[in-house]
Amino acid sequence: MFGYPIPRWLIIVGVVFVGALALAGLGLREKMVTVSEGDQTITLTTQAGTVGDAIQSAGIALYPEDIVQPPADSPLESGSTITLTRALPVRIVDGGVTYSIRTHRNEIAAMIAEAGKTLAPGDAVYADGQRVPTDQFDLVGPVPHVILIQRAMPIAI
Repeated sequence: MFGYPIPRWLIIVGVVFVGALALAGLGLREKMVTVSEGDQTITLTTQAGTVGDAIQSAGIALYPEDIVQPPADSPLESGSTITLTRALPVRIVDGGVTYSIRTHRNEIAAMIAEAGKTLAPGDAVYADGQRVPTDQFDLVGPVPHVILIQRAMPIAI
């Protein structure tokens, strides 16, 4: 370059140095995070920039109703714990039509409202085949798999 030949050993040292810097830079981007879902916990190493990217790179599928804490668009930091709270699937059958929802609620009335349905006086509600008394619609209980709404039918005499 300046009329002097560059020794081969200097070129080799330079290439090795640049390669080492590149690998060190990649290593600095890796983050170790913990993902917790119920009683299951996994630890993963990722280069993701956000919580959502880390979940996606781990191959974890989410439904829109699932809750991710911290939020999916939050920056990801090494040592973070990501908590997933899954919405549970419930089928609501009304007039022979089945509606599927995913919910965090555990009150029958709230689940019916989430499906956009209302109850009229005299309607009967069954949760997993068991009739639910009207005074228990707002009580907290286990989330059923199926809620059946049996509509009251007026009778003219």
